[in-house]
Amino acid sequence: RIEVSPIKPGRLTTLNEARMVVDGRVAVTARAWHLAPGPPPPATTPTSQAPALPAEGHEFGGLGDWGYGRSIEWRCTRGSLDGLGETHVWSRVRMPLLDGVELTGQDRTLIVADSANGLSAELPLDRWLSIPPTMTTTLLREPAGDWVHLACRTVLTGDGLGLATATLRDPAGEVGEVAQPLLVRAR
Repeated sequence: RIEVSPIKPGRLTTLNEARMVVDGRVAVTARAWHLAPGPPPPATTPTSQAPALPAEGHEFGGLGDWGYGRSIEWRCTRGSLDGLGETHVWSRVRMPLLDGVELTGQDRTLIVADSANGLSAELPLDRWLSIPPTMTTTLLREPAGDWVHLACRTVLTGDGLGLATATLRDPAGEVGEVAQPLLVRAR
């Protein structure tokens, strides 16, 4: 079941929390700040466009036989799904998260945002764990269309920690950023 409760109600900023409860235990907790848009400021920052969508897609990291790998279509614009390091990719969610519920642009973006660490892994995933205990995603606007572009990068430190980040774009331009702190250990 899903439980939603306000943490900080407000006119201009609101914080809500949602919890997914499975078998009486909280499995997932999500908090979302909602900021009220207002009158346009006297200046705006131009957004950068994502590269063109390639004609063909690929399975994620050659692991297309597992659920998540098959549920997303991936098209690289930089790097490789089978390689290591910085990777840029257009992604499209192929199926609904919940049967009978159509995905919104926000849904599609948040689903693929969680891929930043796997897409830009600096170490082979078959020999190294790269665990993101949390994810922070900031969206500038409602994403449009079926496709989301992620420009992903991971930085590792000498103490078994790291940070995966990605700039998120839709066909109209920048929509936000994602950050995932990482715990990195040998398998």
